[in-house]
Amino acid sequence: MSEEEDLAVLIYKSSKTAKARAAAAAAAAEEKGQLNASSTGRRTSTRKRSSSEQDDEASMDRPGKKTAKQGATKKKLCSSEGCTNQVVQGGVCRRHGAKLKLCSSEG
Repeated sequence: MSEEEDLAVLIYKSSKTAKARAAAAAAAAEEKGQLNASSTGRRTSTRKRSSSEQDDEASMDRPGKKTAKQGATKKKLCSSEGCTNQVVQGGVCRRHGAKLKLCSSEG
């Protein structure tokens, strides 16, 4: 065998033994009933989540979209037809004519 093949075999065997050790540790922890966050690779919270009916209804209407918090102001959009950019100055975005103020300090 060549040196590269020897190295590949060594790496393969090393990964197999590491997987076997991890599986044995997970099985031992599961037997004890102590499957914790470090063995699963995820953090879990003990705090319960609360769900309100309003959030559930809003998520049904628009899945994948976040709803605005109550009392939050809605961002103004550019007044140019078909533009969805945020207003920068004078009711328009930079693309449609808003002039940006440049820094007045030197440097």
